[in-house]
Amino acid sequence: MKDVILTGIRGDVGNLVLSALRSKGLDVVVYDPLPKAGSRKYRDGLLALVEKTGARVVMPVFFPEVVAHWKAYLPEGTVLAAESEEKLSLLDNKVSASALAAECGIPQPGIYSDADDIPVFPCVFKRATGLGGAAVYFPKTRQALDNLISKAGRRNPYMMMDFIEGYDCSVDAIRFGDYFEAVAYRIILPKQKGFSSVRMTVDAPELRNYVKTLLDRVDYNGVCGVDFRIDREGRPYFLECNPRFSGGLRSTLKSGLNLPHLLYQFSVGENTEPVTVIRRGLSVDWKRFFHKG
Repeated sequence: MKDVILTGIRGDVGNLVLSALRSKGLDVVVYDPLPKAGSRKYRDGLLALVEKTGARVVMPVFFPEVVAHWKAYLPEGTVLAAESEEKLSLLDNKVSASALAAECGIPQPGIYSDADDIPVFPCVFKRATGLGGAAVYFPKTRQALDNLISKAGRRNPYMMMDFIEGYDCSVDAIRFGDYFEAVAYRIILPKQKGFSSVRMTVDAPELRNYVKTLLDRVDYNGVCGVDFRIDREGRPYFLECNPRFSGGLRSTLKSGLNLPHLLYQFSVGENTEPVTVIRRGLSVDWKRFFHKG
């Protein structure tokens, strides 16, 4: 019998999750065809692997909403280590997550419904959905913004926001009921859109509290990454939420917070191990650091 089936592993982050689980002695198998929402072929392949292995947990790395869509089909005794499709969609959608952050009183950049109201360029244009920065643009002119709006069309929700001079800071968190733990890290050297190469874990209680408030609001149980922008005066602004393992997982693991193993323990009802988190430390993703593309 296998302990975990990993789905949607997507390269480096998936390999980190796999290593983190195996380092704790767990028997893990990977199911990694390209996830497609509503695909019965994907569902049937996953269910066949569950039946063959008797896996205790199905743990999505990316695309958790795809597996959550088929949650009711999992056999009794197999747990999905992810939230409901509805909660995942609420937090993953940049428009609805922004509205939720506003309800929680979390500061955000100025948001505009009319392009005529944007006071200065560059601004930020966000499509409601997209992975790895693929839905975020920084138009430098009104014409560039108008082109993005035209391409989005009426059926594709989007947001227009102020561009904040400063730096990015992210929080990787896990919440289950009354349990909450998180690591914050500053992006030191971004190399390509949606990813970063060098990060420094930092002590950021204000950001941790914002993330806890956001997840408490919807009673979210699982792992989640939340991105903020810090302006030149040190003021934080909510950017977006990623209800899954984030691209900064290497930093989180290095800090002492083994999110994949904690997620497994909560999913199967095991007592969790005590966590000692290092609040400051440097993490370098060498492959991305030397990437020339």
